[in-house]
Amino acid sequence: MASNEDIHIWIERLLKGDEEAFEFIFNLTSQRVYETVFAIVKNRHDTNEIVNEIYFQLWKSISTYDQSRPFLFWLNGIVYKQISQWRKHIWKRLRLFEKQQLSDETVVEVPEKVLLRKETEELLSFLTCVIFRFYSI
Repeated sequence: MASNEDIHIWIERLLKGDEEAFEFIFNLTSQRVYETVFAIVKNRHDTNEIVNEIYFQLWKSISTYDQSRPFLFWLNGIVYKQISQWRKHIWKRLRLFEKQQLSDETVVEVPEKVLLRKETEELLSFLTCVIFRFYSI
């Protein structure tokens, strides 16, 4: 991987709208970003959508990047935000589906199911933390 100084040269070009600079940064970082997202999401289709959104956000917000800080940490922040937004989107879809199911038939949820769901959510958040910690090193 290129040094932070090398990346900054390309970032300067990207700030001027240079598409070649964007392509260079994408080629330099996309494998790592994809692996990070896939390790959390575990679905290729969703991973591709999230990675596309990550690089769209990078293009839109590159002007907010503080060049005195490491670029990959800043990019990991975008990765984390996009995965969080994806989770919220999935959670909303799940809740909507559950509401639709409840409207079709009224079912009382067993406390065991509630506890299992909470434990699953907690474990998933730990996995995210561990993976980001691993890729931030």
